[in-house]
Amino acid sequence: MKLRWTAPLLALAVAFAALPALVGVLTQSRVQSALAERWPEVEQVWQRGWRQSRLVLRHDQLEAEIELEHLPLSPPGWLALRGRVRIESPPARVDLTGRLGLTGRFELNGRSDALVLPGPPQWRYHQPGLRVTGDIGQTLAIELRSSTLDIADSAGNRLALTDTVLQLTVRQAQQGPLDLELGLQLTRAGQAESRLQLALAGLDHDALIATIEAVRNLSTTEVGSAAHRLAQLSVLGALQQLADAGLAVLLEPLLLDGRVRVHGHWQPGQPPQITGGGPPATLHTWLAAIVGLHNGLAANEAHARASEQLAAIRQRGLAEGWLQIQGDEWRIELPGPGHPGPP
Repeated sequence: MKLRWTAPLLALAVAFAALPALVGVLTQSRVQSALAERWPEVEQVWQRGWRQSRLVLRHDQLEAEIELEHLPLSPPGWLALRGRVRIESPPARVDLTGRLGLTGRFELNGRSDALVLPGPPQWRYHQPGLRVTGDIGQTLAIELRSSTLDIADSAGNRLALTDTVLQLTVRQAQQGPLDLELGLQLTRAGQAESRLQLALAGLDHDALIATIEAVRNLSTTEVGSAAHRLAQLSVLGALQQLADAGLAVLLEPLLLDGRVRVHGHWQPGQPPQITGGGPPATLHTWLAAIVGLHNGLAANEAHARASEQLAAIRQRGLAEGWLQIQGDEWRIELPGPGHPGPP
């Protein structure tokens, strides 16, 4: 009786003992193929063992050292990851951790003490962090955090922000259309919270790829040229594909300094529906900073440009009936009475 069970138990023990090494072999094969296809310039150096593998990536001014544990026990999963990425320009070091669970749930975290992106304008992050989670083939969530973010240029334009969080979530069910949610939370120095919540439902995958490619081509053409006009037509055609696939856009809400609040809904072929409002002084502060930083204008010129743009919006909104002035606040309701709303 003992001999009858000895062989199967021995085979099972050998298979169990070999499983971590098999996970390492499969991981190396998949990662090597993926990197060769999507990042062929990178140099890969592998050291594979029974319970652990080590991967070094080198490309230009980047070097990454990653250690992979096969079949970790606490918590149980297929892989656990830790490592670091060093970048020469802009100088940065990112510490990495991650895991792939037995059910296909994955997680990747990255943290750094500071990150400075040279400008103009210059973006200075303090304690930035990255978190990527999801289920293979179903959901992907990306979160970027920074305890402080300072955006400034030499012309005197500046946005000093705290508790900045950018979130992107993509969902897809059984090869159907994509649902995308974009969230942004931040606080301007001395002010209440600002945030943006934007949802896009019914995104056709092929139409989305075509739109991204068309916009990329448009950005590489010279404004006013025949190629630029042709690229514009390609963008419009790609957007029409998204519309035909059932795209819907929901803004819920846009909040600035806790004072301006705007909600909206739009479907292609229909006028946008936008309601909300707040003090124009808050709009002016944000618009002046954005216009100045984006265009490299002197701060006083950026404020003047913002005033001109808000004056034009005020004039048009009052003429078309979708803007009302109530004391120190603007109230917006699109489409206005008897008017399809601005394009």
